[in-house]
Amino acid sequence: MSAESNEAYVRRLADEVEAKFQELGPHNVAAFVVETVVGSSNGCTTAVPGYFKAMLEVRDSHGALFILDEIMCGIVRTDKMHAWQWEEFSSPPDIQVNGKGLGGSYAPVAAVLISQKSSMHSKSVINHSTISSVINHILLVVE
Repeated sequence: MSAESNEAYVRRLADEVEAKFQELGPHNVAAFVVETVVGSSNGCTTAVPGYFKAMLEVRDSHGALFILDEIMCGIVRTDKMHAWQWEEFSSPPDIQVNGKGLGGSYAPVAAVLISQKSSMHSKSVINHSTISSVINHILLVVE
């Protein structure tokens, strides 16, 4: 059995994600959600080179949001403020979830970071008078 190269592996995964978009109908897919560093079920595993770039290309072709789960690895836990900064991203994720690094193991704190581009699409929800004050204190708009 021959070993699959990183490039072939990434291409295969991108093709699988594209096939899933087509199966579900691209207009039915709101977002692509992924952990930057997988930790709880697979040790401390990072994506192979080129993975995020390929996933972003698939996502971009359909206009879905790109959501990163950095609960375990964000906020300087990988020696950068955000673990995704190790990758060659052309822009920040649309939405990023952070947690463990915020509280420093002293308090259960979490945050949802939303890109400037994505925040423009959420104004109609955020302007609802009952929830706007709460949401505006929770959300941090990141460029």
